[in-house]
Amino acid sequence: MNNTVFAFILFLVCNAEIFDRNEDQMRRLDELEKVVKRIQQQNQLLEETVTIQQTEMTELKTQLANLKGENKNSYTDQSGTDFHKVQTVSKILNENELINSTDESNRHGDETNIHIMDTVIETEVYNNATSNEPGSGMKNVTIHEPDYELIANQKRYVSSQAVAFYAVFSNNEHAPSAHNTLVFDIVRTNAQGAYNQYSGIFTAPVSGFYVFTFSIQMGCHAQGSFEIVKNADVEGVAFLDIRNGCDAEQVTMTIVSELVPGDVVFVRTHATRYIRGDIFSNAEGRSSFAGWLLSV
Repeated sequence: MNNTVFAFILFLVCNAEIFDRNEDQMRRLDELEKVVKRIQQQNQLLEETVTIQQTEMTELKTQLANLKGENKNSYTDQSGTDFHKVQTVSKILNENELINSTDESNRHGDETNIHIMDTVIETEVYNNATSNEPGSGMKNVTIHEPDYELIANQKRYVSSQAVAFYAVFSNNEHAPSAHNTLVFDIVRTNAQGAYNQYSGIFTAPVSGFYVFTFSIQMGCHAQGSFEIVKNADVEGVAFLDIRNGCDAEQVTMTIVSELVPGDVVFVRTHATRYIRGDIFSNAEGRSSFAGWLLSV
């Protein structure tokens, strides 16, 4: 009789544990589905914005081409009104192309797709304003081709120097399962928006050598192994074991890795080892993930 009761109790406990695991998996799937929907909405909005900007740029280029047609000679006297038109159109076109270039690099991580102005405008102002001849106070407008290589190199340099991110857990993570990507959802720094706070994944916007570091805090009698992954390859592993103690401990891992645009890096629990205990993140110690571009 006692054996029967014991077996029945054991059966109930096992079923309860299985139910809890299934419920936790369903909750995670629901959260993942919400994340995917948000990302799809963001991508759609970006695509619509780029389409509008491309249309505007086409119209502005047409206007600029018309103005250039009136300036076939290298040195042609222009009225103040005509010069103002050229300057205004050029300024607007430049701003729109820089915005479009930034959107494209954030979405695709392709810094080789560089948009630059079709022309460079230089002006010379004369002090004497007594006639319409050069020296009369009119602006002499010269239109010529820019140094494309110099502009492209400058843009690459400016954009590459700004890649960095730092994010932390907002709350404790209860008993994460194996092979589970850790989502550091509070972003402190995110230059160029390369880190996704909803998926926990960093996507390289430019080629170069990057530094990545993560720090995980766990509590009493905890044990866990954590991996930092580039694409599908494990780049580093950190192990924490405090099963015989009741102190909060922190494990840290740092790597240097060469990335190309589109490569992804993230932190996850070990693919096969079971995690014992919770991941802590509070005022006494934050679990965090950070990375930055070291050199191009």
